[in-house]
Amino acid sequence: MNSFQENLALGREWETKVSLWLQQNNYVLDVYEYTGTGADGSKAPKLKIVPSEDSLILPDLQVASAGATHWVEVKSKSSVGIPFKENPSYRTTGFDRKYWEHYLKVRQITGLAVSVFFVHYNEGEIRSASIEELDKHPRKYINFGNGMVYWPYDELKVIAEINNGAIHSI
Repeated sequence: MNSFQENLALGREWETKVSLWLQQNNYVLDVYEYTGTGADGSKAPKLKIVPSEDSLILPDLQVASAGATHWVEVKSKSSVGIPFKENPSYRTTGFDRKYWEHYLKVRQITGLAVSVFFVHYNEGEIRSASIEELDKHPRKYINFGNGMVYWPYDELKVIAEINNGAIHSI
């Protein structure tokens, strides 16, 4: 298995674990189950429109409870990033700018809230924020060079702990 396939498998493992954890109190549609197969073995689920290049990549899960439905995107990482060697206490997390832009549009088009769950298993926790909170964050950093968007990890809300690969509510 190559690095991409390993990361894909690890991402799918955590998407499944988060889905099962959420199912304790919510109804969950695992959107990632409705994907096609691309040349590299995977294809992201999309909200389709013509022309197809305007289709949007969807978050991993659609969650429903108490008359409300929202999207959840699961981003799994081995550990937080430390972008500045001169300031090792400044820790970040993030993901591809392309996905960020798609999730903003999914929120706008569907009218459903989007939350991002940052699973950092070496830190033993899951942190979260809504797409609106992330978009308005004063310390959001868009790195156009590598096409990533980053946020200060320690300023995101801890929503669960991870112990021996299992998710525990806090």
